[in-house]
Amino acid sequence: HLPECRCPATLGESLTIALPNHRICIPPMENLVDKLKQLGFNSYEAKVYLALLKHHPATGYEISKESGVPQARAYDTLKALESNQMVVALGGKPATYMPISPNELLDRWERTFQGTL
Repeated sequence: HLPECRCPATLGESLTIALPNHRICIPPMENLVDKLKQLGFNSYEAKVYLALLKHHPATGYEISKESGVPQARAYDTLKALESNQMVVALGGKPATYMPISPNELLDRWERTFQGTL
């Protein structure tokens, strides 16, 4: 029997993933969007990136449905994220996209931050 997830009280639902010996508690999507916005993403970019982390590879249409971002804006946002090398276009018809890993994203920010010191 595993202990209950003890996430901090927040708005929205948290996601609990049960692994063999412990549980992982993922904060509500709203908190993750806010964190990414603090790191320079706009709202649409944050929502699209997080949706891709949950469901990939995915088309712009699928990401629009998953993220709640209007379909036309989802495509524009995917292109912007691709130009900033935060997602990779895999090609195909329709094109599908994959996010870079959160670890790679954090490594890039760290290198950028270190370069500004």
